[in-house]
Amino acid sequence: VFSALKRVGNELTIQYFPKLQGIYLPALESVAGTASFTDMALIGSIAMTELYSAGGLTIKNCKEISTIELPGLTSCGEFSVDANKVNKFNISALRDAFGNMTLSNLLIEELDLSRINFNGNTLTLQCNRLNKIVGSETFNGNLLLLPKNCRLTEFTLEGILNMQGNFECKDYFYVKRFIMPFVNVAGDITIALNTGSVDTGAEIEFPKLQEIGGALTLGKNINANKIDFPLLKRILGSCSVTTSFLKDDIEFSNLESIGTEAGSTQAEFNINKTNILCPKLKTIHGGVNIITDVAMFGMTANNISYPNVESISGDLSITCPFSAFGPNGIVSIDFSGLKSVKSINISGQGDINNFSTFKYLFENNILTEASQWDVTDCGYNPTYQDMKDGKYKPAE
Repeated sequence: VFSALKRVGNELTIQYFPKLQGIYLPALESVAGTASFTDMALIGSIAMTELYSAGGLTIKNCKEISTIELPGLTSCGEFSVDANKVNKFNISALRDAFGNMTLSNLLIEELDLSRINFNGNTLTLQCNRLNKIVGSETFNGNLLLLPKNCRLTEFTLEGILNMQGNFECKDYFYVKRFIMPFVNVAGDITIALNTGSVDTGAEIEFPKLQEIGGALTLGKNINANKIDFPLLKRILGSCSVTTSFLKDDIEFSNLESIGTEAGSTQAEFNINKTNILCPKLKTIHGGVNIITDVAMFGMTANNISYPNVESISGDLSITCPFSAFGPNGIVSIDFSGLKSVKSINISGQGDINNFSTFKYLFENNILTEASQWDVTDCGYNPTYQDMKDGKYKPAE
């Protein structure tokens, strides 16, 4: 019926054909609107070999489809495919994505994105067998890797040096080595590979990354052996890091600053087990919230040490919400280089009885009001006046 159809000036919708086993539109070249193929139980393939342009494409609820052939498609708007038997997926000519693209449940194992310009749009990949992605040097969009029920043990992403949008990756529970090639990411980075109890011992590395233009969120990466950002110097957005059930400290060995003067950011360090080390960190444009766990829950870190931090433009908060369950093992706090902060609140640090690390702020009238200093439920709880009087630790 459609063998001679070349152009569709609006939408193309084919749906609810329960006995249809394949769609072949050999002459179709363009669809101005969205081409939609849905709710066809027996359809095994869709082929549009001459189609070069579509305002959008949707394929869903076609449970037997295994082949999608679009070898001539060069540009497309919103693109969504959800099909759990597709093992042949051909979009090799695609050059421009003018809308978001979502691929869900496909059985493909490799995907080449190196010739596609995403034009600031989002590519979401939810394919649990996809183990290799190749991209161009600059990825002009957002990339979200969100597989469902993934049991891959290997995953590689190659070619992308400059990510111009956000990068998010979650639920690769069994991947042992997660090494990303980026040099710069203009947007946010979110990594949460393991939210369960699988003991993969993953190594998560960003060996070339120098700058994050947005926020960094390191969520639950349970049982990871290593998380490493050896060259990262600047995070221009907020930073949220948790060490929940990690096997080693997270060290940002070259990180110098978090946030920008123009923005309002927050650095939140959840020291749940191991520590978060930033030996070169100097400037935080915003507040700092450090939350510690307790020894009863597996806490192994024994200090909070950021001796080279000179400026915190917001408030500094160090708390332990679980202090009722016993000591947290933190025996020292070091902010000895701090020259500027809006206020300080410390609570629940039962083994801390020396606050001389903050003496510069009192000797040089940086903190000038009692409301700027609050210490409770620590080994020693000096008041603002105690600190002004030089009583940084209990009398001998």
